[in-house]
Amino acid sequence: MNVVRFAPLFLFFSGAASLIYQVVWVRLLGLSIGSTSVSVSIVVGTFFSGLALGSFLTTRLPRRYLTRIDPYLWVELLMGISALALLPLLLDLDHLIAAWPVAGEVFAFKLVLVALLLALPSLCIGATYPLMASLMARRQATLGQTLSHLYAVNTGGAVAGALLGGFVLIPLWGLDGAVYFAAALNGMIVLLGFAFCRKDLFPLLDVKEACGRALPSSHHALLVLFITGLIALACEVAWTKYLAIFVHTTIYGFSAVLAIFLSGIALGAWLIKGRLDRLDDGRREQTGWLLALAVALLLARSGLEYLPQLFGVWAQADDGAVVEALKKYGLILLVLWPPTLLLGALFSLNIRLHCGSVRDVPGQAGVAYAVNTLGGIVGSLLAGLW
Repeated sequence: MNVVRFAPLFLFFSGAASLIYQVVWVRLLGLSIGSTSVSVSIVVGTFFSGLALGSFLTTRLPRRYLTRIDPYLWVELLMGISALALLPLLLDLDHLIAAWPVAGEVFAFKLVLVALLLALPSLCIGATYPLMASLMARRQATLGQTLSHLYAVNTGGAVAGALLGGFVLIPLWGLDGAVYFAAALNGMIVLLGFAFCRKDLFPLLDVKEACGRALPSSHHALLVLFITGLIALACEVAWTKYLAIFVHTTIYGFSAVLAIFLSGIALGAWLIKGRLDRLDDGRREQTGWLLALAVALLLARSGLEYLPQLFGVWAQADDGAVVEALKKYGLILLVLWPPTLLLGALFSLNIRLHCGSVRDVPGQAGVAYAVNTLGGIVGSLLAGLW
């Protein structure tokens, strides 16, 4: 079927568009409401609130709507249209804030304003992975590998979007040009989907019809998803703020650190996918990976502390700007990849444990993704505000 061939491409493009939007929104809202830790946390927290709600709302859809790709394509279309409609508002937002300078300093006003602005596009972004996962789980023989593969591809697209947005699109075409490019990616998905995939039908499968091993749905996995989501976003906020001193506070530095963070998560999800359909109950793997994550986070903390000294030893006086940047980001990658690889592996492991079987995916994938995202919201706010 065409959907099977196109699904990874769709999620890659969708992930790229989503991160281009996020980079642009953080930049534009930073110019309007401030670039302090509190302001960045507000933007990230409200953005992820939309993702969580969008993911959860997919679980409320009747199952008959999940037998075709149409709902996914309409969500992609709405994402692009809403992002384009939001652009002029964000470009002129500093004038609105300037008209009420006191309001710009009030936390509640910032929170409500950002939530209203980002609500619709972030809802759409949050719905994309659960919708596609629910659709593809009905067709693929290996449930765990399918869920992990789709997540890795979607996150890989996010890495491409972060790098493309920060290093190519914004410098060449500006913030508005980057949004137009991302909306074009959404449009490409919609055109390809309606042209080649709309007739594909995925009937509801009985568990016995699926080749992936059925496991009892684990609610304990939801707790782990919440905790690891909290850890991931708290670390992203804290590491980005700390590394801004090391790589300087620019759109390039933000995009590069974000790309390193997401690439580790994508690779971790990719590497573990072959193990997920051979699990008995997963508790041993769950415990082992969590312990490894604790050690990796402690090592990353020490590594970041000594990063400037390590760079001073490695750097040469005659290094050009490009070589110097490559050495800096190479060191950051070595420090941050171990914990991010484990975070990606733990996400894939626990979403597999929570979904249990093919029949459970339409209801459980959105819940698992939403809980992980809620943990991320709490983590980003804790890191920025406390």
